[in-house]
Amino acid sequence: VELNFLERHTGLFGWKSVTLLDIGAGYGRLAYRAARALPNLKRILCTDAIAESTFLCEYYLRFRGVDAIAETVPADSIVARLENEHVDIATNVHSFSECSLAAVTWWLDLVASRDIRYLMIVPNALDNDGHQLVTREADGTVRDFLPEIIKRGYTLVVKEPKYLDPLVQRHGVTPTHHWLFRREESQGTES
Repeated sequence: VELNFLERHTGLFGWKSVTLLDIGAGYGRLAYRAARALPNLKRILCTDAIAESTFLCEYYLRFRGVDAIAETVPADSIVARLENEHVDIATNVHSFSECSLAAVTWWLDLVASRDIRYLMIVPNALDNDGHQLVTREADGTVRDFLPEIIKRGYTLVVKEPKYLDPLVQRHGVTPTHHWLFRREESQGTES
């Protein structure tokens, strides 16, 4: 679903090559699908702040035989790893909604500092069906992080339901919305 969304709004499958950064990669589901679906995938870097997820991701991607292009990077090594890697698209599927605002802004600073052209976010549905980008603070409150994205030079390209069919969106598994942002001053590699 996420890759189809990116294709519809960026023409991803037609690019010469693409490098992705999956923030909050979990066990590597998106990386495995990208490695199988994108013939132009140069690399996908998978990182997660949860050590167990990083371990599972590395194991899963090796088991699936895609670890040559789907690389697991521990969160404490991601800054150094990005020093020599141009990334075209950063994704975050369901994890910013579980983070504090401080953690999300750290990741947004990193994405902006690396001049990553596209940022795709899939929030948890929570009680707003994914219509808002909010964090979960330690005290149980939520904080809107959309202004933080805008502050870093990103503009909203599109926000659309996870499922394009309204009936499926209403009754499907984890219905939410997909958000795509673009940073105009970036020099992407799409063509």
